[in-house]
Amino acid sequence: MTADSVKPTSLPLGVLLSQRYPAYVPRYQRGYAWEDEQVEDLIEDVTALVAAGSGTRGHFYGGMVAISVPDAMETGGHRYEVVDGQQRLATFLLLLAQVALRARELATNAEESGLPQEALKFAVLAEQIHDDHLYYIRYDTANGTKDAAPRLRLNRADDQVFQDLLAGTPVGPSTRVSHQRLMSAVASLKRDLIDDGTSGSLPDAFQHLEAVRDAVLQDSFVIHIVGDSRASGYRLFAVLNDRGARLRVADLLRSHSLERLEAHGPSQEKAAAIWDDILEGGAEAVDDFLVTYYTSMTGRRTKDDLFDRMKELLFPDSATAPEQLKALRSMATELATFLAISQGQWPYATTEAHPAVTNWDRDRLNVLVRLLQHRLAMPLLLAARQVSDEKQYAELVRMLEVFAFRYKNLCGAHVGPAQAAYYAECKDLRGGTKSAPKPAGVAKSAAAKKTAPGPDFKKLRKALQTQIDKRAGDQILENVIRDQVRYDAGSAARTNMRLLLVTIEDHQAWLKAGGSGAPKPSKIAITDMTQVSIEHIEPEHANPPRKQFAGHLHRLGNLSYWDPEENSGASNEPFKDKIPLYAASKVGLNQELATKPSWTLKQLEAREAELVVRACKILVP
Repeated sequence: MTADSVKPTSLPLGVLLSQRYPAYVPRYQRGYAWEDEQVEDLIEDVTALVAAGSGTRGHFYGGMVAISVPDAMETGGHRYEVVDGQQRLATFLLLLAQVALRARELATNAEESGLPQEALKFAVLAEQIHDDHLYYIRYDTANGTKDAAPRLRLNRADDQVFQDLLAGTPVGPSTRVSHQRLMSAVASLKRDLIDDGTSGSLPDAFQHLEAVRDAVLQDSFVIHIVGDSRASGYRLFAVLNDRGARLRVADLLRSHSLERLEAHGPSQEKAAAIWDDILEGGAEAVDDFLVTYYTSMTGRRTKDDLFDRMKELLFPDSATAPEQLKALRSMATELATFLAISQGQWPYATTEAHPAVTNWDRDRLNVLVRLLQHRLAMPLLLAARQVSDEKQYAELVRMLEVFAFRYKNLCGAHVGPAQAAYYAECKDLRGGTKSAPKPAGVAKSAAAKKTAPGPDFKKLRKALQTQIDKRAGDQILENVIRDQVRYDAGSAARTNMRLLLVTIEDHQAWLKAGGSGAPKPSKIAITDMTQVSIEHIEPEHANPPRKQFAGHLHRLGNLSYWDPEENSGASNEPFKDKIPLYAASKVGLNQELATKPSWTLKQLEAREAELVVRACKILVP
């Protein structure tokens, strides 16, 4: 776009809407992005204009950029593709639509009240906004038809909801973030600019609606910048921001990828549809994914250069249109996997189930991601899903869970060395080299998985064990359990306590059998850690309190737990009264307590020492 091809003009919004139409938001544009804060800013501006009175002051809303595109079907021979400013333009139209819709309502009310002149005024106001600013008559002389067409259309993902909101048609629930923002904007505009001012007499209501209309159409000014090069729109979009709503990397990638496909119409259409699906949950969520995806693909971190890195990874200059589509489809598939893993959802379908994998194994992912919040492992979990069968993946998840729990959550060791091991494994899994690997086709086909041995994670296991030996060895773990895994040390410590007790419980059978070889948990039952009830063996509020337990009540040795299905109801009873309840409990640790004739400080310390020994044997990645 050269300087002489750009034609900036300062004009009121009413002139823009009535003379420079139709306007379309092109495929490369993001969806409706204004959140409550930006809508409230506009509401405050319009409210000030209404209070001042039309013609007494104006408000400048910045530049709105469009590309004039030839279109023989339109009366003027062209249409305007909105490059920058769609958020403001769409929000103003939603406001005008609310003025027209409320005017129609009040016209009906006036008619029913026997006030035909008042009804006519409201009806004309609504018709004027509808005909001059929201819609225009589109003529088809070849077929001898005409119809009312919108003066603004949003991108394919948002336009139907936008048109329904303009027409006052009910809109159903939607999970798409841009749809929710559109509906939220309408609710705010209606509440803050329409309802309060039209709740009184009909003359006052008419005066208010006229004032809002005039504030938008006559007193709101923009600089409309029009260029004549469609291709340059992609580049303009990549550097311009709407007011208060910054562009995300996902938005920029969409613009870049569709620009690359400008000469390949069918491929661009397919890419635009894929992007619509990718961005359904909002660009912010996709940006979070892209950070993880890049590291998963390359074994490297990004800093402030995520857009450039992803552009090189997904859409290098040498990539053909089919290759770009393949890369985009691959990214969309991995985004779905990422979102599932982020919620602790097992990323394998039932058709991929391995007979050796139980629901207990699958629940470990939820423990790792949501309970332990070990987000550091997300790139590795994403990479491993592409090349592992379900059994291999379950083994990895269990290894990471044990390591994260012992190394980070219990011992508080620095995650840097673990991160390096994770990223190195990502690189190995993806087949990465010094240059970024190609994203498309990295996942093995079902046939390939049957013949290929898949990863064994031996190198990773060795690296993690080395880090445990250095920073979370048995002596460190013992000290942590004695000094920090205490009931009175806060919610994080209690979470660690629950998981530690349940983990020991899950290995009871293996421990009783001698505990030789790799730890083998019982996988019969899944315990909901959030519902586990911690109990003090020597009651916290014993009556009377026993002095020997002063300072020891909250130690791990004095704590046990009840299964979510159990409720002792005797937490403050003396130990001897709880023995029958311990004996009847399904928790093996409680059954052990039932064998003790009494509870003393010496027994507390002996039990704690035994729990430490068991923890050291079990928590081996």
